Amino acid sequence: MKAYKLYIAKPLLIFYLVMFGAMGLAGIIGIAVTALGKLGPNGPPVLIFIPWLGAISFISYMWLRVPFEIRICDDTKIEFRSVFRTIVISAAEIKSVRSGIRGYCASERDRPSAKSNGWLS
Repeated sequence: MKAYKLYIAKPLLIFYLVMFGAMGLAGIIGIAVTALGKLGPNGPPVLIFIPWLGAISFISYMWLRVPFEIRICDDTKIEFRSVFRTIVISAAEIKSVRSGIRGYCASERDRPSAKSNGWLS
């Protein structure tokens, strides 16, 4: 079995973790301060901070989905490991490996479209 690790410098990784943690904490503090009325009568409503927390949670989730290790097992299976999940697929199913919105190692599989199977009709 061969294992390939995605290299991320430790200072950069620490920076990402601190920034996501600080932004999430800022959202929670913003909700608490606004709910207690500490920003005065003209302060923003509590609901302003809900989309902020949602966006920070989504961005953090997308970053933690990026595989940090790729393993090739027995020349037939390829395993993509990330913090949240592990995907094991057959090497024959992979059409390409590319960078994209879904992560640095988003694999394309040969599969029929949703319309041809009647899923969306």
